[in-house]
Amino acid sequence: MYSPLHEQQHVANDHQSGEQAKEKDNKHGFWEKTLEDPVAYFTLWLAVATLGLWIVTWRASLSQARDMRASIAIAARTAEAAHDANRPWIEAVVTEKREFSIRPSRARVAIMVSLRNKGNSPATAVKARALLVAVPASDSSANNGALARLAQVMDYREGLQPDRGISIFPGVEMVPQMYGSNIFREPLDQAAGGAGREARFWLTIGVRYKFGGRTGETVSAYMLTFPGRPQTITVSENVGFGPDEFELSGMDLQYAS
Repeated sequence: MYSPLHEQQHVANDHQSGEQAKEKDNKHGFWEKTLEDPVAYFTLWLAVATLGLWIVTWRASLSQARDMRASIAIAARTAEAAHDANRPWIEAVVTEKREFSIRPSRARVAIMVSLRNKGNSPATAVKARALLVAVPASDSSANNGALARLAQVMDYREGLQPDRGISIFPGVEMVPQMYGSNIFREPLDQAAGGAGREARFWLTIGVRYKFGGRTGETVSAYMLTFPGRPQTITVSENVGFGPDEFELSGMDLQYAS
């Protein structure tokens, strides 16, 4: 016999079974399935380990790159220091002043210069040059482009005779030689800004030399001063100064390479 109570109980059981199945399905999400499935569990942790290894490797590569850059910089500084310690250094020493004069045809300076090697290896093709430079009296800036003019003259000479010059060994100082420089009348007037104008005078001394496949250079610039009289001179004057009547006012600038 059909019983309504039995039908209600059957429906309740079906509903309960459906809820349990639904709950079971809900428990089998990504993480639950991963934990219950050994292959999925292994795959998950393999991915995590791979990611961790990549991060560690990436950070290690950054650190290694920094260390490599630091090592390269240290090696470069060490090589440069070793190079500087085992190369020639040639300097020009003014040992005596001879004269400075302005005559109708030109201005002239003459000095005695000794070259010496303060380095630890020989220098070859050593060439030295002195250059007198006049600038307008109003131009009192440091060396007034005198070094640039000296560089032009030395470049010209180097182009003509690149391998000509003397050799100087370490610790050797050469016997002083006379170096002179002239500024003839027309360029002298132009440098002063016109005939009869006043000018300042600079003396530059440069040395170039070779070692191995490299070139070294030492340059100095001095301003001529005149004790007891104005430091500018009218370029139309006919005047001469002996060794004790003019000074090379300290070394304004010197550099070596």
